[in-house]
Amino acid sequence: MANWMQSTAKLVRIALWALLLALPATAFLALGSEVHPLTLLGGIRVDQMPMIANSAVAKLVDWGEVHKFLGDAIMCLAGLHSAAALYHHFIVKDGVLSAMLPPRLADYFNQQKSL
Repeated sequence: MANWMQSTAKLVRIALWALLLALPATAFLALGSEVHPLTLLGGIRVDQMPMIANSAVAKLVDWGEVHKFLGDAIMCLAGLHSAAALYHHFIVKDGVLSAMLPPRLADYFNQQKSL
């Protein structure tokens, strides 16, 4: 791959991981600061989160809007990432998609290429 493609791929991976970590945090802040109940697995319901609601961080921004923006961003970035993987597979044919797949699936794709 060209240097700019490698740099872009690394940047996108870092951004995807950052968003994967930031989205649950902003969801938790939005639930706590906007006094929405939180329902956990098993039906456990938390109606109030005073530690978040009374903190200075809760009042900085509208965490629901931040969460929405980050959710849209991760969807766009994941779509572009998928399009780039398909571009590498069908146009460039450099094996990048096979490298991202689990070994069995990658072996299957490599066998199909040789037929």
